[in-house]
Amino acid sequence: MNIFEKIQTIRVKLAESGLKKGKKNEYAGYTYYELGDFLPRIMQLCKEQKIFPVVSFTAETATLTVYDCEKPDAKVEITTPMSTAQLKACHPVQNLGAVQTYLRRYLYIAMFEIVESDKIEATVGKDPVASPEAAAASSGIAPEGRAFRCDINKPAREELVRLWQFMGWDTANIENYLATRALNMNTSQTPAFFQKVLQEQIEFCITESRKGTPGYAGRLFDDGYPFQ
Repeated sequence: MNIFEKIQTIRVKLAESGLKKGKKNEYAGYTYYELGDFLPRIMQLCKEQKIFPVVSFTAETATLTVYDCEKPDAKVEITTPMSTAQLKACHPVQNLGAVQTYLRRYLYIAMFEIVESDKIEATVGKDPVASPEAAAASSGIAPEGRAFRCDINKPAREELVRLWQFMGWDTANIENYLATRALNMNTSQTPAFFQKVLQEQIEFCITESRKGTPGYAGRLFDDGYPFQ
């Protein structure tokens, strides 16, 4: 087979394999693939078909090149423009890593025709308040208390306090909570620490909301980060 036939064979096998999407955007209501959901399977199929994928980056573009191991001169290449991310409490190298992970995911999805939800269609007309109202109309929770969306442009500690206020937790106890949490983690209360605690608590709230736990059911939570 030539390289195009090999890639097409992998596309068909992936479509038949029933890949499961591991992440859900709580705000827009769509699920999406993480690299770990499909990359191990792609690597296995590439080995079987004797092709070798390589991702590379420049300042302007990200590129996925697939080489035919049996005919090294044969290759298929796709590119996408580079982007940027400004993740709170992350240094530039971490931001770069987030972008590269995000673009690697899209390059593999494009090369091997992995079908995802239409994110543009899913978010058209969505409103941070109105959408949760529709989703939680029977929850008994006031509309203003149904949706929490983290603002990544604000300090994580401030957003943590806002989350506690949103949930109706006693913010007078937050200092003791944070001190105990830092002690248990054997760390100091740095911006990275606050970010980790915030992420953990949002994930906990999402889990409890999905389970239908009273006080959480009918509420939606969004950590605000585009790169996961």
